[in-house]
Amino acid sequence: MPPKLSNNYSAETKAQIKQADLVLLACDYEGPLVPMALSDEEVRMAETVHEHLISLSQIPSVRLAIISSSSLIDLREKIT
Repeated sequence: MPPKLSNNYSAETKAQIKQADLVLLACDYEGPLVPMALSDEEVRMAETVHEHLISLSQIPSVRLAIISSSSLIDLREKIT
């Protein structure tokens, strides 16, 4: 069983990611990565979120998955 995270979870998580052979980070697009909106046109990812995802995706041991009800083509347009 992995160790439980303390209140200092950010530093602990970074350390665990650096030590791991492989990390899968799966995020739901609507809600966690962008605010919920009434229409797709209103949904925009913050630049800082996009930058963090790019940084995470460049770590060799990290695999990033984004889950969405949108089509793959539509989702690619939203995040690139």
